[in-house]
Amino acid sequence: VFLAGSYSELSASREANSLGSWIECESQQDREALDRIINYVSRTGEYPPATMKISSFNFLLNHSDRRGEREICKFRWWDIPGEYCNFQQPEFQKMVLDSHSCCLFINAYQLLNNSNYIHTLEDLINQLIAIVNLVDLDRVPYRFALILTQCDRLDQGPIKRLQIEERLHLLTGSLDARDASYERFYGSVIIESDQKSFKLKSSGTSQAFIWLASELTKNPKVNSDVSLADTLESEEVSLDRNDPFFPPLQWMIALGAVFCVVIALWFIFIFPSSRQNDPAPSIEQEQ
Repeated sequence: VFLAGSYSELSASREANSLGSWIECESQQDREALDRIINYVSRTGEYPPATMKISSFNFLLNHSDRRGEREICKFRWWDIPGEYCNFQQPEFQKMVLDSHSCCLFINAYQLLNNSNYIHTLEDLINQLIAIVNLVDLDRVPYRFALILTQCDRLDQGPIKRLQIEERLHLLTGSLDARDASYERFYGSVIIESDQKSFKLKSSGTSQAFIWLASELTKNPKVNSDVSLADTLESEEVSLDRNDPFFPPLQWMIALGAVFCVVIALWFIFIFPSSRQNDPAPSIEQEQ
């Protein structure tokens, strides 16, 4: 739903304004897969069922300004069913180790209205910190996007934002303590009706795509051939693997059994374009 909504949002923005950034499916197969999601909503007026199999989408991030249109990079968006999201699953291991960035989805409405919801984040934070501790930022400028969903169900205003920040302190405090690079995004994907059909309306979600790709491609250190797995094999990784109190691989596997099913992790894999020397767009440019 997030992917289809963001794709629709960027497509609509592209039609309304020829300048800015947008994404395109690299293959007809990926485009058809997204169209099936959008058509399902249009036909039924309901959100599609949860992910039932591993899905991979390849995109092109393009940008248009007064100098013309150019391709910024290629990237892969990979999603797997929630029950696969633990370090004991080979598919999840591959996703994590091959990735260059990660999106975390947190239900903002539940965060503020369900007192038990914050406790379900603890296992997610443990998994996240396991990844953060293994990132070598000198080789992989790894980024994390914290995406707050269902914001349309909340009253707008600074007080709600302050309440969200307060509830997220356990997560953001851990990221700050480890100098992790992350950004927050507040969005929603709702279904609108015009009495004849239904359609997805996305707000504030697509910026996560633009920010992640921009952050990775504008960094001179980025190398699409170097992923998180390579940092574990590098002598530059500052982890004492003989320390009995911190065995990284065993710790990650142990954490894998407890993944919060109400929060999804999606990973992005970046493939910079041969023309990536052009400056990538910033969030301010996109807005």
